[in-house]
Amino acid sequence: MDRSDLERLLGDIAAVRIAVLGDYCLDAYWFLDPAGAELSLETSLPTHAVRTQRYSLGGAGNVVMNLRAMGVRHVAAFGVIGADPFGQHMLNLLREQHVNAAGMLRQREQWDTHVYAKPYLHDAEQHRVDFGNFNALSDEIAHALVHALRTRLSDFDAVIINEQVASGMHRSPTFQRLLASLIADYPAMLFVLDSRHCSDRYPGTIRKLNDHEAARLCGGTRDYDEPFRHDEACALAETLGQRWGSPVFVTCGARGCLVYDAHRLHVVPGLRISGPTDPVGAGDSVVAGITAALAAGRDTLAAATLGNFAAGVTVQKLFQTGTPSPEEILAIAENANYVYPPDLSGDAG
Repeated sequence: MDRSDLERLLGDIAAVRIAVLGDYCLDAYWFLDPAGAELSLETSLPTHAVRTQRYSLGGAGNVVMNLRAMGVRHVAAFGVIGADPFGQHMLNLLREQHVNAAGMLRQREQWDTHVYAKPYLHDAEQHRVDFGNFNALSDEIAHALVHALRTRLSDFDAVIINEQVASGMHRSPTFQRLLASLIADYPAMLFVLDSRHCSDRYPGTIRKLNDHEAARLCGGTRDYDEPFRHDEACALAETLGQRWGSPVFVTCGARGCLVYDAHRLHVVPGLRISGPTDPVGAGDSVVAGITAALAAGRDTLAAATLGNFAAGVTVQKLFQTGTPSPEEILAIAENANYVYPPDLSGDAG
């Protein structure tokens, strides 16, 4: 994709309309400073003093942020929050980004807003504090959430379905059944699924997943720090594409992305990044770029290329779930230094 093609694509995605249904999370960054610590009078234990704090949208919220940063003007959020201050702050962040948050429903019992609180000491992340690990979606909210999307489906060109956490909405069999029925009722709608645990449960979607998730679906497992050979990753993409009968995007970390579509396999090589990187949220950038490009009428290869550029931008943003602007995407594309693995042709390496 040359610069003019990329510029036209970035211009076209501004007009697409995308709904994001999924596990909305809040990332809390607490930067500690021992200089402010003291002994608790109640326990005589040392306290942790927070010098600065920052909150950003994670999970499906980060997908939304990526879409908005890329220039997509019409984005709507569908998800669940708890009756807690974190949920209200999440709504505030969405509205600050001019995201339609009418589809964010509040469940008052058995649901806490998903929050990942990350204390940092001297730039090193300490033990994380998680909220929402014991959530249970009620049948009432499951029906209300899918109904809310169904009634507004004609307002959108595409729907991104995000599944991020084991204790999220997709844990509910009722929600799974209702969402699968919605997808089946609208075969012409573009549904893009990015799921850690449910990729096999929503027929009729275009899937984006990473190589380790693909391996698990094909009956294999591997440690996350152990990469796949190129031919292995290609076989996974082909197997799943043939199984599902729809396009499949398989990301391979720093080595880029594979696309299996209509019995053809495309390779989008990774970008060589100098300096420190943070992969948190890179997958959200990829699925945002893929969906925006598909909704704008581009083919799967162009979609994967945009997603690859978007992730290349965001991994360079530390201590945040970063987002890519059109200018940053154009810049990284202009100076792209691709990682061509020695086994790109399919040979073992």
